[in-house]
Amino acid sequence: EARARHAAEAAGAAPAPGATAATAASGAANEPAPGRPAIAAAPAAGQDADEDSATEGGFLNWDAKDCAKVHSDVRWLEPPLRDACRRFTVDHGRSVIHAFVGSIPKAMFVFMPLIAAAMLLLYWFPRRYYVEHLVFVLHNHSALFLTMVAEMLVAQLARALPALHGLGAAASTIALLYTLWYLWRAMRRYYGQGRLLTGLKLATLFVVYFAFLAITLAGTFLLSALVA
Repeated sequence: EARARHAAEAAGAAPAPGATAATAASGAANEPAPGRPAIAAAPAAGQDADEDSATEGGFLNWDAKDCAKVHSDVRWLEPPLRDACRRFTVDHGRSVIHAFVGSIPKAMFVFMPLIAAAMLLLYWFPRRYYVEHLVFVLHNHSALFLTMVAEMLVAQLARALPALHGLGAAASTIALLYTLWYLWRAMRRYYGQGRLLTGLKLATLFVVYFAFLAITLAGTFLLSALVA
């Protein structure tokens, strides 16, 4: 019985037949052949920098050589556009974006009178002075900005307090509905027209508003690119 126990322990401690050969073959397979360079796991030198630059620049990572291909039907505008393109490629458009964001408040001095002119056409009869429409537009934009500030404060509070997460998700919807109601109510009371007609004019004003906004922002971006 003692001999049988000793034989069983010896058999369990010994490696299985062929295990040593398989291990040696596996190690040999992992070693590079003589004269053949080992496969490096790290990327090539400079690859990380290129990937970071491409990721950081994104679609703004333009090539300066492409600036020579910029053409314009307006001859005097072509050299400034090419110069702006070259400046754009130096810092991937950061200076242009900075100038654009800084010019948005100034663009409002062009945008607000355009909306007031649209209000003048919408409410041609009974006739009102242009400045009356301008004051109305300024007042409603002030209310709109206050609503946006309140919505952002509620959203920040909801992020800080998880218990208010549901309120933060609904803040945007509540702000949008309140803005629509406020504008409709303000137009109806100020101009004294019916509910349906005021609603139709409000819908028309939205289309004109976003069209003028797109034109104003596009012009502001172009000017920022030229002077940045």
